[in-house]
Amino acid sequence: MHQRLCRQEDFSDMATLSASAFKADGLFAWLHPRSDVYYGDFRRYFINRNKTLFNSCGTIIWVMVTDEKDAHWTGKSEIMGYAVWKRHGQTETAKAWQRDTLGMKLERMLLKAEDTFAWAIGSDRSVSWENVKIMNDTRGYTFFDNLHERWHLSMLAVGAQYQRLGVGSKLIDWGFDIAQRERVPVTLVGSPLGTSLYRKKGFKTCGLRETTKDIVGTIMLWEPSGMDGMFFKVQEDGTVVIKDPPSA
Repeated sequence: MHQRLCRQEDFSDMATLSASAFKADGLFAWLHPRSDVYYGDFRRYFINRNKTLFNSCGTIIWVMVTDEKDAHWTGKSEIMGYAVWKRHGQTETAKAWQRDTLGMKLERMLLKAEDTFAWAIGSDRSVSWENVKIMNDTRGYTFFDNLHERWHLSMLAVGAQYQRLGVGSKLIDWGFDIAQRERVPVTLVGSPLGTSLYRKKGFKTCGLRETTKDIVGTIMLWEPSGMDGMFFKVQEDGTVVIKDPPSA
């Protein structure tokens, strides 16, 4: 298996993988309670989501694909998993990742219009629009506000048949390598399904993000080697506070 950058022709296979991988995820099950009945709508949601991410400024999507030597080789290269990374910051190093083109801007406008129309007519029958509104209302958490320069792992998905092969770990390693080189931390908000992997990879729990009492994400942070304790501190009451990052 090997990693490569995402291509537009990958969106369909990524959506099929995502619809399977996130079916048991608590957040997606809550947002899309009718995904079993309206699988096509659920899958289409991931196509549109990945199109939006693909065309977002500062976002990089890596996919892991099979090789001929792999036990799962079927005669053609298939997507095993993917990771969505976003570079935050205002330094020249950050800006080098944050390219934006007219084509990307137009694509985002079209996708936004499509989402607005879908909301208006309720075309995604798998979704609970009430729960989407609750989710949107809780999106503005400020935990990372002082952490100006960072990489954020927005999404990690691995196909069910490729679990326990190191796919997710290798996809995370790309972000670690870049973050180590740039001397910036990596952040994420993990679901219960992924938290154990993130802890094994060295992420530290910094807090919780509560959407509802039953839907809680774990706020996590990874620090580059040699920078332990530089980005956050634990106070006497056990709460975690993000420090102002060191000057670049």
